[in-house]
Amino acid sequence: MNLADLRKRVSIVSASIFAVILLLTTGLAVWYGFFPTSQQRRIDRGISLTDANPEQSERWFRRVISAGSQQDANVKLTSAWLDANRGAWAQAELAFQNIDLAVCRAELLLLFARKAIKAKHFPVAIQALEPILSRETPETNEALALLWSPYAASGTQEDALAVGRELLKRQPSNHAQRLELIRGLKGDYKEVECLDEVRIALQGELPPLIREELDNLLLEQLIVLGDVPAAWKQLAELGQRYGSSIPLQSKAVDL
Repeated sequence: MNLADLRKRVSIVSASIFAVILLLTTGLAVWYGFFPTSQQRRIDRGISLTDANPEQSERWFRRVISAGSQQDANVKLTSAWLDANRGAWAQAELAFQNIDLAVCRAELLLLFARKAIKAKHFPVAIQALEPILSRETPETNEALALLWSPYAASGTQEDALAVGRELLKRQPSNHAQRLELIRGLKGDYKEVECLDEVRIALQGELPPLIREELDNLLLEQLIVLGDVPAAWKQLAELGQRYGSSIPLQSKAVDL
């Protein structure tokens, strides 16, 4: 074999090795781009088993902690959730205050918030949910829905009503949520807005019990706001639709 042939063969081998390296590098990049890391899988597994198999869920979360960095926000949040899950809320809330929530996974924040709401630790539930609102991810609507009760329980009724309004912008056909907003408006004496929302709700297809509640609430709002002719008309329609009743008779007395 002469020198030229040797150089040619070396060049071919070098090119082949380079191609293999490039292929492996590309393959790894694709793998890590499209498939979660082991730590991500552990978290996903722990979340998915929370309701179906709590003990198994805890085991997966403990693996997250043992395999992860103690400086990682998601590891810290997982640890705080485990504390909360065994009822050690003082320890859980102390740990929670030292977590960078902005970088935490939304699913973990929702998990922690649901636990906090169930235990009536509303301020920490609000802290967990609020960072999700600015992300505009699929979890944002769930965070908004969960925020309703802790806002209302914490006395921040205006915040609760703002959440209700935002949810209806996103989900205008969510009749149950509209009814919650209507009840909140009524409780906060926002009578005109309450009446407007009742009328909007009654334009859609509703379950019979919700429609009956809203029909009666429409009559009540008309009376409160002093629209006597419309109230008499609504009273007559309710009598025909649902029959005479003591509550309706008392409304007639009010008129």
